[in-house]
Amino acid sequence: MFRGKAKEMQSNKFIISGILILAIAACSPEPAPIHEATPESLYKGSIYYASSEYNCKNCHGTAWDGNGPEAKALKEQGLEVPAFTDATAPEVTPVDYFKAMTVGTDKTKELPSGHAYQSHTDRARWAMAHYLYSLAPPVAEKDAAKRKAAIHAAMEEVKKAYATSRRWNMGYTPISERPQSPKLEDMSGYNPAPAEE
Repeated sequence: MFRGKAKEMQSNKFIISGILILAIAACSPEPAPIHEATPESLYKGSIYYASSEYNCKNCHGTAWDGNGPEAKALKEQGLEVPAFTDATAPEVTPVDYFKAMTVGTDKTKELPSGHAYQSHTDRARWAMAHYLYSLAPPVAEKDAAKRKAAIHAAMEEVKKAYATSRRWNMGYTPISERPQSPKLEDMSGYNPAPAEE
């Protein structure tokens, strides 16, 4: 008798817990758009930076000072590696960082990658952009209005870009326009096992 009552009570607990979870999920605000900075995205940006397959820290350094192990070779080629901890002009926004990681810049186009890291998702590049942007000291009070206007204008561009797509296609060939991969049987060295009779 007690065993049956205990099972019934436990079953009721699971049902009530499930209802509470659904109610909380239904009342939770929508997640922030991928291009907005949140505490979670800033944290993830720090992780992506430190563990990037492209190893951002090899050039920009573990102290974000532009003195990573590869920076010296780049400086010899005439390419200055920026320090993320330096002050930036009031017109600089996180969008500039995002674009630099997505399509590179005029200064980085000669690098093997062009500094365009499109294997990272838009969400990952935004997280890194906001994280790295947060490392710079705030602008002087006299430039605060200029900075605010620059960020507003840049984010309007971003909202427009994402209004029709989950990715911001900037200067690279969208997947739908890329050439088709060859069929497996047309690739050299392909030798399928003979079909069993």
